[in-house]
Amino acid sequence: MFGDAGGVLIAAPEPETVAQVRSWLVDDYRVETTTDGDDALARIGTVDAAVIDRELRTETGTVVATAIERRDAHTTTILGRTRVDGDQVGIGIPKSASKADLRETVDRLVRRARYDQLLTEYAAVAAERGAVECEPGSASPSDRAATDAAIENRLGELVETADELVTSFDGVDFRAVLATCEAEERTELRRAGNRS
Repeated sequence: MFGDAGGVLIAAPEPETVAQVRSWLVDDYRVETTTDGDDALARIGTVDAAVIDRELRTETGTVVATAIERRDAHTTTILGRTRVDGDQVGIGIPKSASKADLRETVDRLVRRARYDQLLTEYAAVAAERGAVECEPGSASPSDRAATDAAIENRLGELVETADELVTSFDGVDFRAVLATCEAEERTELRRAGNRS
């Protein structure tokens, strides 16, 4: 496992499945569990990765795995998936998967989530740097130099951490990251088309 313990949501309709998967992960991750589909959808934003049973549904019948995959595919694994469709970038794993296989899969998902967090923070700090550079001389030269140095240090830390994390990636991880970028690009194009 890489870095801090990530948060993992386990959601399945059978309490036995939830309990078993939880027992396999609780020593290394901050684990949240539910057997309720609506609760799973509400909590997905609070975790780094999710293990969702293909059979879990909301009160209205929505398949939770499908709804979550649309938003967070590269950090979601679907229990019970036996085939992967071309547009799906989430990881499928059979319910009969071993403890080692499930733990490896969750670790992969948490690493991807951590990478996304690093990129998001990098973009925010870089934007802050741009804003500071564009500000008129409201700060003293020494204050500005200190701010510039702090921003540069943080950017360096983020790059170093991301580089270290990427060394743990394999081809599957890179394909998932690229597939997620492509899916997000298609979504943005559709939104732009709808606004026209």
